[in-house]
Amino acid sequence: MLQIVSVPPSPTELPGAYLYREAYRLLLRDPNVVMLSNNTANARDFERWLEVSRGTVKLLRNGFLPSSVQIRRGEEIVECRRQFGLPPNVSVVGALMRFADEKDPDLWLETASAIAAARPDVCFVLAGYGVLANRIACKAEEFGLGERLILLGPTRDVGAVYAAMDVFLMTSRFEGTPNVLIEAQAAGVPVVTPAVGGTSETLVDGLTGLLVPTRTAEQIGDAVMRVLNDPLWRQRAARHGPQFVSRRFAWQRKIKQTIGFYERAARRRMQCVNGLSERLEPSRFWSV
Repeated sequence: MLQIVSVPPSPTELPGAYLYREAYRLLLRDPNVVMLSNNTANARDFERWLEVSRGTVKLLRNGFLPSSVQIRRGEEIVECRRQFGLPPNVSVVGALMRFADEKDPDLWLETASAIAAARPDVCFVLAGYGVLANRIACKAEEFGLGERLILLGPTRDVGAVYAAMDVFLMTSRFEGTPNVLIEAQAAGVPVVTPAVGGTSETLVDGLTGLLVPTRTAEQIGDAVMRVLNDPLWRQRAARHGPQFVSRRFAWQRKIKQTIGFYERAARRRMQCVNGLSERLEPSRFWSV
């Protein structure tokens, strides 16, 4: 089994992408090799990139283990916000990300700046790590976010970060199936994301989050504002988000499907062995 959990190397401008392409094509010549993607959009992109027939790359969605994120409720949420230094009675937009170009933290900060200008009662939290960490801190000052943005750095307790948010904001240039969107919805936090890669398959647009057709600070910021301005919408998303995650990304389903792929591969190998045995049966070549 060859599990693909990212996007094809071509849009990432990955050095040596053609070598990956040739390696994948060679592997797929072996009938015992099955290529899997965790979302349909990138499966089709891989097929086009590799110039193989539709359906060659199979679908195996991510599995979410509820115990991997400590979900907070009620007063626990208030305590998480207090620990992060968030003022009471503010709305919070946040994210967890790897600070890298493909996540486009500059667009995230630009969007946050637009929201901050329109809503003085909104604060922001950003957790993560990466090569752009220092640049993000400098850019936050340039965008005038100042004390309204709390940079949490790396964190082991992602559940506490989700608990502090009213909206999870993503601004990536491209994505596979973002686990952070799955986790946020499991925690009852509505998500806003551009329609890139597999993001459209990671939420229920209009119910558990909003999918933005273009990656501009104006449109993404407007979507976040729609969620912030409608408490009933957020309450509905908080109910339906965990239900959606438990249906689409159930870990038991992923285990069952994974075993199924191996069982089908084993049956194909057995059929090949039996077919070869029949062709080589001695009675076909001489009689006793």
